[in-house]
Parts: sequence; C-alpha cells; structure tokens
Amino acid sequence: DETFVQDEVAELVRQGCRVMIVPMRRTLRQPNEAARAKGYRHLMLETGDTLFAAHRLYERAGFRRCEVFGPYRTMRPQQVERSWFFEKLLD
Repeated sequence: DETFVQDEVAELVRQGCRVMIVPMRRTLRQPNEAARAKGYRHLMLETGDTLFAAHRLYERAGFRRCEVFGPYRTMRPQQVERSWFFEKLLD
C-alpha cells in the first residue's frame, strides 16, 4: 500500500491484515515514533465507516476525525462516501 506524504504530514495505510485490537494498540505507537523521527508533525489515516472498533481504537490513540485529505480530495464523492478520515497531531 502507498503512503501519502506531503510536507510534514504522513498518512497511515492499512497493510491488508486483520485488525486485532490488543496488538494494534502497541502497533499504533510505532508509526508515531517513526513519524517523529522523520520530522512529521501529523499522522493521517482513512478507514471504513462501519469499522467501529477501529474508530474507537484510533480515538483512544489520540486521533480525531478530520476532513478528506490528500489524494482522497480528488476522488468522486461516491468513492469516499463510506470513508472516515482521522488525524493526529504529534508532539
């Protein structure tokens, strides 16, 4: 999967594996640390609108809902209507 990177923003992209809540909590720390080490100030991600457990996980990890971003902005509305977008500002 590709990652959208522009200026000081990096997008988290699903790696095609099943999301498991407990390991994922630990996994979310790794992108934070890697992004900070590379000088990024924001993490952004896209996920499906029915993945409620993932939404709660991201929110507990400090992500907040945001507007459509990056390459998703140029997609037709029906291509992103089932997507939720999240961002996290890094310390």
